[in-house]
Amino acid sequence: MMRRTFFLALMFGLGVEFSFSQRILTLNESIAIAQSESYSIQNANLTLTSQQKTLRAAKLGLLSTVDLSIDAPRHNRLLSPQFDPASQLTQFYQIGETRLEGRLSINQPLIVTNGTISILGSFFGRDQFSEIKGTNRDYLSNVSVQLVQPLFTPNSQQIQLHQAELNLDRAKGSYSKAHLDIVYNVTLAFYNLYRLTQGAEIASTDVKQREDSYNTAVNKFKAGVIPEVEMLKLEVELASSRNDLLNRLADLDAAKNSFKVLIGLQLEEQISVVSDSTVPAIAIDSAKAIREALANRVELKNADIDRQLREFDVITTNAQRSIKANLIANYGLSRNDDQVRDVFHDFNKTRSVILTLSLPIWDWGRNRTATEAAEANLKNAELSYANQEMQIKQDILDLLNRIRVANSRLEVTRKGEELAQKSYAISVERFKAGSIKSDELVQEQRRLTEAKINRLNALFDLRISLSDLTRKTFWDFEKNSPVQVVPTGEE
Repeated sequence: MMRRTFFLALMFGLGVEFSFSQRILTLNESIAIAQSESYSIQNANLTLTSQQKTLRAAKLGLLSTVDLSIDAPRHNRLLSPQFDPASQLTQFYQIGETRLEGRLSINQPLIVTNGTISILGSFFGRDQFSEIKGTNRDYLSNVSVQLVQPLFTPNSQQIQLHQAELNLDRAKGSYSKAHLDIVYNVTLAFYNLYRLTQGAEIASTDVKQREDSYNTAVNKFKAGVIPEVEMLKLEVELASSRNDLLNRLADLDAAKNSFKVLIGLQLEEQISVVSDSTVPAIAIDSAKAIREALANRVELKNADIDRQLREFDVITTNAQRSIKANLIANYGLSRNDDQVRDVFHDFNKTRSVILTLSLPIWDWGRNRTATEAAEANLKNAELSYANQEMQIKQDILDLLNRIRVANSRLEVTRKGEELAQKSYAISVERFKAGSIKSDELVQEQRRLTEAKINRLNALFDLRISLSDLTRKTFWDFEKNSPVQVVPTGEE
């Protein structure tokens, strides 16, 4: 009676997994939850948003900017030395100024030429104080158009914009990879949880079978058909089977908690998983798998982005000590008067042109060495790209081999389980008839349990390998269609 109660308690503990009060999840439902609630996807979303904003900021930086600054007021008072011709001495006089001034600038970058054209305007009114001349008030208005044009240098505006675009491409790739990694990781955890659930069911069935065998042995011992040692052997096997079931239930509970953390559920929520135990026949073209992987793998795209960024490093580093020129041209109108109404007409024209040349003479070879370092980094990026390409090909070929082996194992283990089930049923009847001993029955029970676990592991390996192939090729071979991950947020 106690043994029966123990078995029912274990079955209840396992049966809770399938209780209507729990949340029963399929693989697709688990993936959908993870793609909206998990830490990984939220991190990927924020990273992508950051790069989208960075690129948008770079593009907005090519538009006009308007800035206004105001001194309201600017006041100073100090002693100023002045030479007195009459006394032939330097005398100190107190002077001061109170100024109210506003400055307005409108700047427009010129991405084609890497220059900047600006409209600059200012207006101020001031009171000047001097012990010699007393207080004087005047006003000044000024407006000018200014062009600042670097010459003989790389176009830094275009380079910065292109770098921002490359960084956004990298973020989009990381976003897509994060989505597929989540699908794979959730698939891995889901089928592991499913495997543990099925393993606990198999262990529970094993306990039931061993309990039936033990009860049969007890009855046969009481009838004097078998010796006590035969009954004790089966009792030991029953205890071992119960202990295995307890361990499997503990592992199952731990796996559930890990799964809930992974997909973003609360630990208090009760869940169980259900899945189809069959796998459809899938035709996989190895050449297509390699082609899709090379076209879509984020690692290869990032290697190409690194190569382009290193090219920019070579250009900018080499330009640091090249001949440079800076052209500044200015044309303006200004007027100064002691009456505010008179500073807005009859302007005086101002104009200036400055061409500044910078000629590097000697730096002990520092720039040349820095350029060589940048060129070495570029060559390393090119080698990394080629190596990444080879590794992707090898990775896909190894994965396809794993899938072929897993397919073969699944078929072999399925047949093995069928044969083990038939053999066990025959052994049970033979044990009841007394034609075999308990050792042989125990052996058949072990074979059946092992066959079930082997088939479950083969199914697990095949499912995980197929999911791994999807994330590494961006192609779903079960549906024979590409995997599309559309980034969210602004461009």
